[in-house]
Amino acid sequence: MVPDEALRQKIWLVFEQLDLNAIIKLNGETIGVHNSAFVPCRIDVTSKVRKGENLLQVGIESGLYGVAEKEGSAYLQNMGADS
Repeated sequence: MVPDEALRQKIWLVFEQLDLNAIIKLNGETIGVHNSAFVPCRIDVTSKVRKGENLLQVGIESGLYGVAEKEGSAYLQNMGADS
């Protein structure tokens, strides 16, 4: 529940860590996409939050879908592997 006094100031949604790829939705609207487990995610939701109840959805995937089709040898360049 969002109290009335909160609606009169800047509102931030903050995630310290999202692992790895995330799509963030508030009240059915995509408000952010985040692609790093090492960088906090901070989204200004001032104009998106409504009085009373809000629905927050966070879809997370491991990142394997984004790299599954990439050439594996590119990942070994800096790992001391023999070419």
